[in-house]
Amino acid sequence: MAKATNALMQGTLPIPLPVTGTVPEAGKLFFNAGREKSYRLARQKVIPTVDNGSRGKIALFHVLARQLGVDPSCGNPGSKAVPKRSNAGRQEGVVR
Repeated sequence: MAKATNALMQGTLPIPLPVTGTVPEAGKLFFNAGREKSYRLARQKVIPTVDNGSRGKIALFHVLARQLGVDPSCGNPGSKAVPKRSNAGRQEGVVR
């Protein structure tokens, strides 16, 4: 049996999951990747990032967790992120 290699597979994401962090932290946490591979994943748009001017890139942990099907509020890989309910299609003042 293969051994779990990253926090996502082990189900040990930090609670609460930080909203942002460094690209190498995201690579290590979600993909067990080193620094170079993490930046390669960010260039390939696998790790979502925000440009921070001359200071480099900031990884968006919550966005990445949702893309991988993990609820970032509890860090459990088995629980899917629940989409927020919208009021689209509902009429104001109508009682059902």
